[in-house]
Amino acid sequence: MKLEESKRRYFGWKKMKQWIIGCTVLSVLLLLMLVFKGSWNEPAQIMIFAGLCHPLFLHLPIGMLVIVGVMEVISHVKHKKSHATMPLLLSTVTSVAAVVFGYILMRSSDYPADAIDSHLWSGVAFTVILIWTLFFKMRFNATGRGQKTYWFLLFISTCLMFAAGHYGGVITHGDPLDEAPWNQKEDVVDQPSMDDRFVYEHVIVPILEQKCYKCHGPKKKKGHLRLDTYEAMLEGGDEGPSLVPGDKSKSMMVELIHLPEDDEYRMPPEGKPQLTAEETRVIDWWVESGAPRETKLATLDIPVEVQSALEVIAGQSIEPDAGQDKGESVVDAAADGLEIKKTHAAIVKKLQTQYPGSLTWVSQSDSELAFTSAGMRSAFKDSDLTNLKPIAALLRQLDLTGADVSDVSAPILASMTALQTLRLPETKMTDQAISSFAGLTRLESLNLYGTAITDQGVQELASLSQLKKLYLWQTKVSPDGVKALQAKLPHCEINTGTP
Repeated sequence: MKLEESKRRYFGWKKMKQWIIGCTVLSVLLLLMLVFKGSWNEPAQIMIFAGLCHPLFLHLPIGMLVIVGVMEVISHVKHKKSHATMPLLLSTVTSVAAVVFGYILMRSSDYPADAIDSHLWSGVAFTVILIWTLFFKMRFNATGRGQKTYWFLLFISTCLMFAAGHYGGVITHGDPLDEAPWNQKEDVVDQPSMDDRFVYEHVIVPILEQKCYKCHGPKKKKGHLRLDTYEAMLEGGDEGPSLVPGDKSKSMMVELIHLPEDDEYRMPPEGKPQLTAEETRVIDWWVESGAPRETKLATLDIPVEVQSALEVIAGQSIEPDAGQDKGESVVDAAADGLEIKKTHAAIVKKLQTQYPGSLTWVSQSDSELAFTSAGMRSAFKDSDLTNLKPIAALLRQLDLTGADVSDVSAPILASMTALQTLRLPETKMTDQAISSFAGLTRLESLNLYGTAITDQGVQELASLSQLKKLYLWQTKVSPDGVKALQAKLPHCEINTGTP
């Protein structure tokens, strides 16, 4: 009799409205996490600490819910009363705690949006359903009603538990489905010959993809570091830039791969696939050579030991200078490349001293140059670009990623008529500068990512019929503007960062 009075006191019909209101309010508060999920710019240290408590709670609701399931199955088979209310209560309470601390961790840290969104949605949904599972369990205990609803919600919450756990594991350890037999990539047979391979795209990227992307890629970036794009390597992570072209001592990626195998900071870490001696040698050489991005192997001066390492990695031989276009000097078609290099040797040497690791000849016998300011970013300004005027007609590749250059430099860019590749991501270039590109008749690749370019300006590129690749991520160019330009440049691949 006392037991029945207790049940009515805590879950009688008079109290049911209060339980419903309480569960509803808690559910709404949890669902608001799906709306307000932007990262805090400068989180307080106490919030960072609180976020790190997330792993302390996340396993408890899983274990408790498994116990609930086992107890319910046993009681149903033996036709006995279930005593799973307490573990279900503990599972709900710890689940709420895990979601709250996980929410704090998400907003005080930086995680890949796609992976964290899936984990957040599944985690919040799991907790909300679990709250109502507990509600109907207690209602059934007190009134004998709602058993079918309880069983249904218990099944749904269990499914959501596995989903939340899976997405959490993806963030921490990578997606296990990537290792499934049906997701394994077949060896690509139709690869370009070693002479036609670009050093970054065809040599460095495959090494990093195999040994580094699982921890420092789009799905997971330990230490806020990604290595899956050139720009991300330049930006680096918590410990500084991962790549400083031309300087191994300042390139974190080089420093870490040379640490002793038992060092806790060694990369790749113990237990992960390690770099071979040949792969390490090639990465060292690539960084020392200025980390060229769009240069073919056959046009580079490759030391014998590096050439041997490349051949071991690829299983092919390299023929120096093979595949190189002959007689294509835009300065003077009849001039000898070596003579031009000799004429400009002094100014090139001066610029190489002024901008270490930034200026290189495309090849030993070629008279054209490649320049990158990516290692300097905003420290490289319009005045610095003016210093390149004496060699403007010799530049084939120019990378100004993140440089503090604006429309003022448009006339200088227009004078670089030998350009085949021009990268202007995150610069201050606007529509005003685009009209000056009309004379760049050799330009094949143009990157305007993160600039203020609009529909009006981008239409100025319609005269560049030879353009093969155009990058317009995070610009002000509309889908209609892209469509209009694509109609005029049908052979150009216009990338806007969307599928």
